[in-house]
Amino acid sequence: MSSTVTTYTPQPYWSATAIADAVTRPVILYDVPSRTGVAIAPETYAELAKHPNINGIKEASGNL
Repeated sequence: MSSTVTTYTPQPYWSATAIADAVTRPVILYDVPSRTGVAIAPETYAELAKHPNINGIKEASGNL
């Protein structure tokens, strides 16, 4: 299993799908906006959930 932290980009969807496309292991997204300055929106999670290689999230925003 691979883990990826939200990147320092305003387009976390593109970053996460690029990583998920590039690896052969399942991916867990890690949303930690206090470190990256970017939060993953619920709508983005809904789209990312459609990717067959993205298998979960670790949410650290404190705002569920």
